[in-house]
Amino acid sequence: MDKKDCSLLPPRFTYEASEDFAPQGRLWQSAPSAALTEKGQIFCVYSADNRSAGEYTSNYTVCAYSDDGTNFKLAFYAWYEHEVRISETLLFMSPEGVLYHFWTQNYGYFDGRGGVWCAVCENPDAPVPRFGEPRRVCDGCMADNPVVLRDGRWLFGASVWTHISTPWHPFPEYEKASVWESVDQARTLTYLGGAVDPKPDFTENTVFETGDGRLVMLLRTQKGIARATSSDGGKNWSEVSDFVLPSPSSRFFVSRFPSGALLIVTHYHFEGRSHLTALLSDDDGESFLCPLLLDERREVSYPSGNIRRDGRVLLAYDRERTGAREILLASFTEQDMRRGSFGEGSYTKRLVSAGGKPDGV
Repeated sequence: MDKKDCSLLPPRFTYEASEDFAPQGRLWQSAPSAALTEKGQIFCVYSADNRSAGEYTSNYTVCAYSDDGTNFKLAFYAWYEHEVRISETLLFMSPEGVLYHFWTQNYGYFDGRGGVWCAVCENPDAPVPRFGEPRRVCDGCMADNPVVLRDGRWLFGASVWTHISTPWHPFPEYEKASVWESVDQARTLTYLGGAVDPKPDFTENTVFETGDGRLVMLLRTQKGIARATSSDGGKNWSEVSDFVLPSPSSRFFVSRFPSGALLIVTHYHFEGRSHLTALLSDDDGESFLCPLLLDERREVSYPSGNIRRDGRVLLAYDRERTGAREILLASFTEQDMRRGSFGEGSYTKRLVSAGGKPDGV
């Protein structure tokens, strides 16, 4: 196999602690995601590196779990021996209670093709949870969880970046904010279509369904969170326009509460990547209200998580990727947001891991 195609091979997984990945030696930690099971088990994944302070092929993935949200055990490390970068680690809890770990692989920093991979934990509440064999599900880079539509389809925002040129894998048909579809819970994916961003950035896009059945795509841009719409199930999209919210160029998180209210977590009244805030919308993203400040500090970013069926949100985010190197959790409800304060069982700024310190994972 040509070395530029080694990203088509699965990473290696280990379920035991290793000095190669010791938390005391981590120079960089970033881009986490979190999930909460029905029985209260917490999972958190994030990227780390003991050799380089930044986004390099020496990055690896940490997956940890906890039954109290404070003491975490190692689930696994995933890494590559080749020149492949593992990034955009995500946790997605399906409506059936199955835990999915998604991530993106590229030869080098970005190879023009990307590749979204998946490993599944059928019983995340097991005393020692285990994930199945990793498999590649589609091309592109995915930074947000799939969305489950009312008809049962899963839609994935997995895009080929257009602002970075590469000599290895030109994929012009996917060079847009792309959407893929699965009708069998991520076993197979089919390309639907995408929206063309006239000023592309790191295309991190997600989709939600409106009350009248339209699809709305939100995507990261240099100026904020932009929008495109589709009225035919995701095959054709409008032009990218209508900035929904101002934001630094950074990932945001979108999901729905059981009530139907739309949740978006982004930077609000910010200076750079500061003031990470949860916002509600009762009109499918036309307006936002009830801001709940999660972290006012600088260099807090990349929220990702899940909303449990009882309406509890579990969210992970990072702080100072090369400084404090913190992976943090926040948990709250729609009621907290409408009240404007954290209620019983809710919290923010809860530490999972800090680089350079022993933390059990």
